[in-house]
Amino acid sequence: MIYLFWFICGILGLWFNVILSEYVSVFGLKPNILLTVMLVMTLQHPALFLAFLGIFMGITLDSFSHGMQGIYGTSFFITLILTRFVSNAFYEKNIFSTMLFVFVLSAFEGAVSLFLLGIFNEEQSWSFLFLGTVLPVSGLHTLVSPVIFLALIKGEQIFHLNSRNAL
Repeated sequence: MIYLFWFICGILGLWFNVILSEYVSVFGLKPNILLTVMLVMTLQHPALFLAFLGIFMGITLDSFSHGMQGIYGTSFFITLILTRFVSNAFYEKNIFSTMLFVFVLSAFEGAVSLFLLGIFNEEQSWSFLFLGTVLPVSGLHTLVSPVIFLALIKGEQIFHLNSRNAL
């Protein structure tokens, strides 16, 4: 049942990203709600299933966003694998550590995405995009993460979900 809950949360994050991102733009920057949802879920429950769900959701997001298929899928997978290790080693399952790790891991995902895009398009300035786009968007993800954190906890309580046996 927890897998279904995670899948539905991923679909909701994807929906928010695709449908509502135009309306929640802040200073021209669009937060990646799907990434934030996936990061918070993986921090809370470092299940390998979430990394593979991240591939699926990332590739689906790729089909709605830009022409380079696989960029989000690959960067989400790499970031969620790192998130699993961070969660097991350092994460304390509270709002403040969630905000800190969402910022760092979101910036990491942005760097991976820029690296992958840079392989195919050498004309872009990596440092300008990282400082001008990735870090501010990571800040937006940080501000949104407490809402997602509390919503996930509340959803798990409402549906009496337990992830102790999740892979």
